Amino acid sequence: MSPLLHTLTNNISDDSVIAMIVGLCIIHLFLHDYNFVNSVTEQLTGTLSLAAAVFASVLFASGMPTEFDVFVHVLFCLELYLLSPFMRRYIRNASLMAHILLTLGMVAAAVLLLLPLSSVLTIAYLTAVVSVSFLCPYWLVHIHKFKAKINGPWDEAVPKVPSRLHASIANGIARHG
Repeated sequence: MSPLLHTLTNNISDDSVIAMIVGLCIIHLFLHDYNFVNSVTEQLTGTLSLAAAVFASVLFASGMPTEFDVFVHVLFCLELYLLSPFMRRYIRNASLMAHILLTLGMVAAAVLLLLPLSSVLTIAYLTAVVSVSFLCPYWLVHIHKFKAKINGPWDEAVPKVPSRLHASIANGIARHG
């Protein structure tokens, strides 16, 4: 399979391949079943997310220099996308502290791998992680006190029962009860 995947995107421009990879990764992020890792659901249901991630990995692997590199990359990505949610769920159920340490370790590994490439991207990545993990939840909790209930035509309908009908229903329940 590696020889086929190695030549998959030979006739497609690199810009188009990169655009497809970015789009598929965004689809994966939006459709991933985050509830499974957090033990809210019992089955992993993000099949479209998984398909997008695997296809992005195959597209990325097709540009690698050797067939062995293609094989290793696709195998690693399959392990990452298929097995990682089950491993993280197991670790979270076993120990919340181990789950937090694993997450911090993954962020640290990403920073260490990104730092030699670009310090600007590393700072952007750390800013995004801190914002999503700490600043946005704090902001949402903080602005919750300003939440107001707004009534309008979109609210649920409240039935208006005539008082004599309501009284006859109540009397009928009292006689039979």
